[in-house]
Amino acid sequence: MRLVRNALGSRGLTPPEKAELLGLYADAAGFRPRVPLSAAEIAERLRPLVAAQIEAELTATRSWPLQRGALRGVFTRALVSLWADLTDAAPPLQCATAGCSGTLPPTRNRHYCETCQADRRRDAVRRSRARPPKA
Repeated sequence: MRLVRNALGSRGLTPPEKAELLGLYADAAGFRPRVPLSAAEIAERLRPLVAAQIEAELTATRSWPLQRGALRGVFTRALVSLWADLTDAAPPLQCATAGCSGTLPPTRNRHYCETCQADRRRDAVRRSRARPPKA
């Protein structure tokens, strides 16, 4: 992460650091680029590959998308933090409806995906209309 940040920042990389970054890119991509790339280009190509690897690791441990209130270990929290640093985004949350695979952006007041939220509103309207009128 440090190499990516430095490559994309104003500091830049030394030749040995660039070679190390290129090695990391070659490991993640499965090949070495044939054209010469700048350190920033390598870092930009490496970011989505590493983010996808992190998502796969979190999915394998059944921690992706994140669940509100779920207990997470240090390793999972570190991976989520690294993913957030790499993507400059907040990780998605899992819908609170049992059995729903929908995700939602992390906000304070939302617990349900768009589909489940619309279903809940529709059910609330049906319940209120099904009540007998007050006399």
